[in-house]
Amino acid sequence: MNVKSLTERDLLKQHTKLVSTAVNQFTTTASPICSADHLHGLGLIALLDAARQYQPACHGSFETFARVQIHSALIGEVRRAKKWFNSEYAVNSDFAIDGKYAVETQTLSLV
Repeated sequence: MNVKSLTERDLLKQHTKLVSTAVNQFTTTASPICSADHLHGLGLIALLDAARQYQPACHGSFETFARVQIHSALIGEVRRAKKWFNSEYAVNSDFAIDGKYAVETQTLSLV
């Protein structure tokens, strides 16, 4: 398949399953801080970026290349969101991300 000859709309139609699969893998760990819709949109953008950067001679199959690009984008977003969530809300509202879930932390104040 020649990815360069496809329009962006055709590319999205043919490879949206790659994005959906990746988002489903991330929603269990990212659900407290990133919605599935947000991750899906980010995955579609990563898919389009992959199509623009893809070079068959260097990257092998498009599906493999796109899968790596999508996963990288989602991992980066989840990491940024966890970092922001922990720095902003853990201090201010006693919530933190611990593994897969947002947990309420116990704070003691000495008066």
